[in-house]
Amino acid sequence: MNKLRLKFEGIVKKFYVKLNKRGAIVKINQKICSVFVIIFAVITLCLVALYLLNILNINLGVVVIFVGLTNCSGGLSQINLAQQIDSEGNSKGNKIVGILSVIAGIVIIITTILEMIF
Repeated sequence: MNKLRLKFEGIVKKFYVKLNKRGAIVKINQKICSVFVIIFAVITLCLVALYLLNILNINLGVVVIFVGLTNCSGGLSQINLAQQIDSEGNSKGNKIVGILSVIAGIVIIITTILEMIF
């Protein structure tokens, strides 16, 4: 009986460790979207500065594509935030705002690429 109990406790511990690893992965995934927003925003600001100062002869289309990427990643971050629930049971964000932001970013990217092609 004691061996069975020890075996059961070992299985429970393994499951708890796996569950804990998954929880850590989910937390990392939630932070990745915020990191992407910051990265794309910094790149966009640098490209805008380079475009306005006329350094490296950067095309305005490239700057606008990065604005669209920033908008998309911001929308994904907003959707991830909307899925989180605070200690009182309330949602932390609005999912519709995130979806609209992603759609707007995709439209910006597509129209800019089409404008650059034609």
